[in-house]
Amino acid sequence: DDRGHSISMDLNGAMSNSSTYPSMNDLMARVGVLLLQWGFLENAIRGDKHERKGQDDLAELDDVRRIRNLVAHSMSRACADSEKAEEPFVSCLQQDGTERRISYSELGSAVATLEKLRLSRF
Repeated sequence: DDRGHSISMDLNGAMSNSSTYPSMNDLMARVGVLLLQWGFLENAIRGDKHERKGQDDLAELDDVRRIRNLVAHSMSRACADSEKAEEPFVSCLQQDGTERRISYSELGSAVATLEKLRLSRF
């Protein structure tokens, strides 16, 4: 629920707002940026024919890959209320049937990792 707070977010996840907590629009934007950045990185890896990076070089992608896969394939709900003192999150159903909450901050960290890898290695 976005209640008209003036909130903006750039593609790297930096926010400036008049309220303390991100809105549903901010959460949706961050999910979208995560998926876009993942796609950009996949394209960069596919296009890197001259120098393939080893699996060790991409080890820091493991956590991001898990988050991206949950968000892309098993997101069950999103929760954000800029009026409450609670960080927004998305809930995803894991393969074992348990719920995994992924916070707004975790999404932002994943986006930052993807951006850093894409710009520095590919």
